[in-house]
Amino acid sequence: MKTYKNPILFTTEYGAIISGIATNSIINSLNSINNQSIRLSIGAFNTSLIPSILCEAKTPPLGFADDTMLVTRAKSTQELEAVTNEALSLVEQRITGLGLQIAVEKTEAVLFTYKYKYTQPAIKLCGGDVELSTEMNYLGMVVDRSMLFKGQVKKAAARAAGIGNQLARIMPNVGGPREDRRRLLSSVVHSVLLYGAPSWAHTLELVPGNVQTLNRAQRKVLLRCICAYRTVSKAATNVIASTPPADLLAVERMAAFDRRRAPAAPTAGDVPRTKTMEAWQERWSTEESGSWTRRLIPDVRPWCARSHGLVTNFHLTQFLSGHGCFGQYLHRFRKSDNPRCVDCRAPTDDAEHAFFECDRWWRRRMELKATINGPFTPETVVGKMMESRSNLAAVERFVKEVLTKREAEERERQYQEQNT
Repeated sequence: MKTYKNPILFTTEYGAIISGIATNSIINSLNSINNQSIRLSIGAFNTSLIPSILCEAKTPPLGFADDTMLVTRAKSTQELEAVTNEALSLVEQRITGLGLQIAVEKTEAVLFTYKYKYTQPAIKLCGGDVELSTEMNYLGMVVDRSMLFKGQVKKAAARAAGIGNQLARIMPNVGGPREDRRRLLSSVVHSVLLYGAPSWAHTLELVPGNVQTLNRAQRKVLLRCICAYRTVSKAATNVIASTPPADLLAVERMAAFDRRRAPAAPTAGDVPRTKTMEAWQERWSTEESGSWTRRLIPDVRPWCARSHGLVTNFHLTQFLSGHGCFGQYLHRFRKSDNPRCVDCRAPTDDAEHAFFECDRWWRRRMELKATINGPFTPETVVGKMMESRSNLAAVERFVKEVLTKREAEERERQYQEQNT
């Protein structure tokens, strides 16, 4: 395609047509035209902006990636049919005049309306009929007739899940890439999952199902990122991974986009990430699942703002989630006959008992308290871990020692049961 640097302005019964790149001066000149119903921008660009058509009153032309879009608006089916067919006729003339052909078989048309009963308009292009559909694909996004973007969210979640499954093959819980590389790989999934978020994030409040779909797809990759068992809840997974839920990230991207386009300078309180963290903390405080993780990490803001230990490993995740080699957890999945502790015979062997109460490890706990120079309790341990790298390393060594021995002994116990 050629690039037309000098736009040519035509006037029609409905408004105006621009061929070429619509500069600000041309857009301003269009604003002076009274009662416009159509503004067309047909042009080709050498880089990223490709031909676009916008057909709407008092709205400047838009640039899209590689397709030609026509948007018409009317109050009745008859008016919509007349305006659309007239606009398509003009578009056809201009495109064929440039030596190009229109792929009628690839043309999609969607009628956006909130009415339950309506008459479908007859749309004509190049002598043929254009069938109306319930949704259309444009720039990699699925736009449905209700403008609720249910199809887009499902499509993005499916693609993100597929990429996550492929990445999971190279990210086993034990071994595989380092923790920082796991976070890098998970960012790929987030880019796919949140594609075009500024366009559809505003619908999340109207469609709770979209929120569930997004967060479910996000959870799969975060489980691999933090080396967690798949039984860990969505809420706890997000907190351990220091990653806000996907729906809040989508709203944040929309807010950041609007913030960049705002004419007035934003204030300090309008920072999108600050609002995201506040909304996440409010949700985390009332969450029913992840009670053990919430006891360790009651506030997500300092946890996510820590300067070291930004990633976790297999054993530390068991400590933070409470899902691991513990009698209660093994009994829950029928891997053990009872939830008792095999070391001190306590009736309930959970994460709190294993790390903070079991008599087998009391000497190591005393050494750990001396190392971190403070108490070692569920309410204080994460705060101590965030104080310094040495404290974090000391807690990690203790957790790894306890779980490594427990896992070896549990494997031996199960082996003995199978061979007796």
